[in-house]
Amino acid sequence: MNNQMPKNISIEESSGTLTIIWRWFSFIHVFLLFFSLIWNFMTFGYYTGVFYSIYKNGEGFILGAAEIIALAFPVLHVIIGIALLYYAICGFINKTRISVTYENIEVTHRPLAWFGEKKVSVHDIRQIYCEKIRGRKGGVSYNVTVITNSFEKIKLLTGLLIAEQAAFIENTIEQRLGIADAPVEGEHKLPHNISGY
Repeated sequence: MNNQMPKNISIEESSGTLTIIWRWFSFIHVFLLFFSLIWNFMTFGYYTGVFYSIYKNGEGFILGAAEIIALAFPVLHVIIGIALLYYAICGFINKTRISVTYENIEVTHRPLAWFGEKKVSVHDIRQIYCEKIRGRKGGVSYNVTVITNSFEKIKLLTGLLIAEQAAFIENTIEQRLGIADAPVEGEHKLPHNISGY
């Protein structure tokens, strides 16, 4: 058992189920919260001005071509602003739970819904490994990926910002299920060993 767990990682064990819990929170969520609030405030201010200009002549809610364009133009900005705010809030309160039994690995995100929930049969798992992902602007994140017996790749967990978190999750699942670690093309290996739970 390894008591030196990576940041934001904890373990629960009950009734034959090992659950790895990853808390999302990082500084980027603080930045995104403030950024999204400013973004949405500016969008709200824009729409307030448009509606005021429509009503200011006292003619009621009359839409001409110019008004329709003015209302429709920033719709994409509204969607982006709401999505950013939702993600920022998720970052403050969400946790991902990776529940490992001898039948399935199940990934869930709570309390707020998010993409990427899945269930994988352990009998179909050939190997588990970590990937290092480089973004367009130089950002780096890490995925934990499963290779099935049919050589399909399933991203079990994405968006980890710390390599040790991904390595710990990989090794913990492998040790729990008795999967021998084997080299995989494209695998990210740390210069030092990270044992599992």
